[in-house]
Amino acid sequence: MEVICNSAKPLQFYNQIGVLECQSLKLILSAGDLPHTTIDVRRSNCSQESALIKNSDETTLVSTYKNAVIELSSLMPESIPLSIGDSDRQILQHFIKHIQPHFESTVLHSNPREGYDLLVESLAHLENVFARSAGSYFGGAQPNIVDFGLFPYIDKIGTWTHALRPSECSRLQTWVKTMREHPVVVASALSEDELKVQLEEYSRALTD
Repeated sequence: MEVICNSAKPLQFYNQIGVLECQSLKLILSAGDLPHTTIDVRRSNCSQESALIKNSDETTLVSTYKNAVIELSSLMPESIPLSIGDSDRQILQHFIKHIQPHFESTVLHSNPREGYDLLVESLAHLENVFARSAGSYFGGAQPNIVDFGLFPYIDKIGTWTHALRPSECSRLQTWVKTMREHPVVVASALSEDELKVQLEEYSRALTD
């Protein structure tokens, strides 16, 4: 891909309500200190081809939902510490393929237990990955692309789904509490009303 992220000029970030990938992108843009303007739009008013992020010259940087975090991080200059490595890419791709579907199923079904047990089982992979981290984050002493990419999903467990038991994924539960206190996350936190709208939009998108 020839298009590169021109961090010297503001990007245009189309923050689609109800798209958790957008919440991840919002955290990454802030953590990477990339100049950008945010345009809030309704997910229901956008097509699958709608751009999520455009460069200042109107070229599309990020367009697909499923690989949004990988797309953005791959375009970042090496000077920005949130560029993606091979191990980070593998973790994110595993999440997209093996964990995210169970999360969506749990949120969608009227009986969350229908998908919740599979979700908890799939999260064991992240628990094992985190166990190898030398710090409070997947990135070690500081959060990296994996931390900001996964947080909007894992953070919803317990509010959009049943809560994890104390014995389930204890490292991940501690990680969520740590991430909630990170300045970038605090600054991007949604209000209760915004979270309610986000859940409604997210659930609606799953049934479209």
